[in-house]
Amino acid sequence: MSPKTILLVTPYLTADWDIGKLVMRALSQMGHRLVLWDAFTSRNPPNTEYDLSLVMKGHSVVDPYQQLRHDRPKVCWFPDHLWLFEGIDEYIDGYDYFFTISKESRGIFLPGAADPIIHYPYPNQPLKYDIIYIGTAYPKCKVDFMRRFIMRLRPERWSFNIFGNDWQQYGIKADPPQYLTNFSKVCAQSKLVLNLNDDLYGVGPTRKIHEVASCGTALIILDKATGQDETYPMVPQFRSIDDAIELIRYYLNHAQERFELVQAMQAIAHEKYTYEHQLGVILEHVYGS
Repeated sequence: MSPKTILLVTPYLTADWDIGKLVMRALSQMGHRLVLWDAFTSRNPPNTEYDLSLVMKGHSVVDPYQQLRHDRPKVCWFPDHLWLFEGIDEYIDGYDYFFTISKESRGIFLPGAADPIIHYPYPNQPLKYDIIYIGTAYPKCKVDFMRRFIMRLRPERWSFNIFGNDWQQYGIKADPPQYLTNFSKVCAQSKLVLNLNDDLYGVGPTRKIHEVASCGTALIILDKATGQDETYPMVPQFRSIDDAIELIRYYLNHAQERFELVQAMQAIAHEKYTYEHQLGVILEHVYGS
């Protein structure tokens, strides 16, 4: 495929959402020319020619599809929970191609991705945590789960740390959120990473799963996720807090088996779920192979 000029619509100047920076690097490494529009800092796109527009999520900031050229392919990659937003059907209709991690939703199913340059095993990190959770205290079902999970952990001797925003307002102790290299370093200091996909809403594997897998250090365990068996079929999955406790107990006591699963997941992440791979899939949909 010949190099394209791509209008990339993403909040790339904020420290709170790192995916735009990772997509920028991947597209540049693939040889494409980028025109950038950060809707946090400018309400109007740059007056520049481009071959197609690629919006990363977008809906929570502005509805950029209304300002994009209609004679060029309009593409959105929505690596988040579609059910978070009202009016999402109208938003989807504004694009020629809409990619989503929610397999049971409208659009083209495309799991998240990782960047092996950022998400890799950081050497010489002290093993500080038995279990960690990285994520924001939203939606309420996550908060309710975490309260019950913490109560269930009390008889155990395991350490458990949460990294993310807004937990304190629910009376739950948490450390600051972790992004990019800090995310990878925390994973390197952990044995297990707990993840919640909220499969009640048909949400597929989030990018966090790919990032943890790419790090190749901690083993992720998660609630049953739509599409998970197609991505990392070996990952331990639970349907209840009791299931989660049993999985934690088993893998904390079986370090070699934990290591083997981590290595298998890392190999899959690097082969199938890098940003370059997923962006290549998007461009194939638009232009053909």
